[in-house]
Amino acid sequence: MENLNKTESFCLLDKVFKEKTEYVKYSFGVYKKIYSLPTIKYEGDVSEELFNYVKHRKYFLLLSAYDEVGRIYLERNVQEKLYWSLPGGSIHKNEDFHTAVKRLANKINGGSVKLLLGEVEPVAFIENKFIYKDQFYIHYGIAFMARIRNKGQLETEDTEGSFVHLNEKELNNINRYSNKEVARLCNNKIKLSKDKFPEVEVSANENYQYRYLIHNNIIKRFILTPRLKKKDLFFKLINDKLNNVKSFLDISCGDSDILKQLSLRHYFNYVVGNDISWSQIGFINKDNNEVIYTNHNAAHLPFKNNSFDVSYCGNTLHHMSSREEMQSTLDSMFRVSKKIIIVEIEKPKNTGLIPHLLNKYWYQKYLGDVGGVLFIKK
Repeated sequence: MENLNKTESFCLLDKVFKEKTEYVKYSFGVYKKIYSLPTIKYEGDVSEELFNYVKHRKYFLLLSAYDEVGRIYLERNVQEKLYWSLPGGSIHKNEDFHTAVKRLANKINGGSVKLLLGEVEPVAFIENKFIYKDQFYIHYGIAFMARIRNKGQLETEDTEGSFVHLNEKELNNINRYSNKEVARLCNNKIKLSKDKFPEVEVSANENYQYRYLIHNNIIKRFILTPRLKKKDLFFKLINDKLNNVKSFLDISCGDSDILKQLSLRHYFNYVVGNDISWSQIGFINKDNNEVIYTNHNAAHLPFKNNSFDVSYCGNTLHHMSSREEMQSTLDSMFRVSKKIIIVEIEKPKNTGLIPHLLNKYWYQKYLGDVGGVLFIKK
């Protein structure tokens, strides 16, 4: 699982993801290539019954959820005394990483309020080696941190835990080694983070989801057709730039099908579609299992240096709120990839009356598109 060779990659990418388990296995391999994460290891003896139990649960997940002031959610764990622990559990056969994260997050208050998450980021791999007599089995895990964006809606007295400011005293009250190390990592990252989450734009995407359904199923299909938008010419220009490219990142994929189209044409070892707004990714046809989706701010991508051959930035820069944010996005792309492709729209008013009206009244007012830093051709 440490390395994906070419044969393994093509085999996994050859439409064999009938169960999500294979997709999770593949995702673990890609994550090891694109993220620089520590591996937390534990080894211990178990009974025959427990050994047989874990053998049927290959992958698991820990979640370190935190609020707007940096407090981490910990569950109360009653044993011989009261301890803390992180939400966690096995990844179900019908789940990918993000589906499992959302399920665990919604258990925080019994599912009475649908929690909104932001900046879902992996922080560690976990390997639990369970031993029974002369046999052993490794349970592979991954830990995520995620910000709770609507904590104010929680009925905290109904939760099975608390949001806690972590200090050494509280860390010592976490009784499981991997839980303690993950909470410590998350706490340190929160303290160092300077990210500003684009809440206005993300909230607009969520609030107007039904409008996006109309946009995708009617406007795109019958008015803004691929022919009108010259998609054939667009894909020809892009495809010509991707010869011998083995890894590809779209830094703000939204609900676009560009990754599906490109992965059908090219033999990528891995393709990542990233977007700050998870609701937009929900519109994508997930039958295309070659693509792994992530949820990071494009201005602060947490990937390894040069982990992609090419990064693609499509119709994104005009959403930037400042020159500094735009510069951070470009710097981030250059750091994580060897080459970048930028596609940006021209100011619609300079293109013509219809593009101007479409942008002003349909995209901005109806769909709530936030973005006014537009390209002006001279």
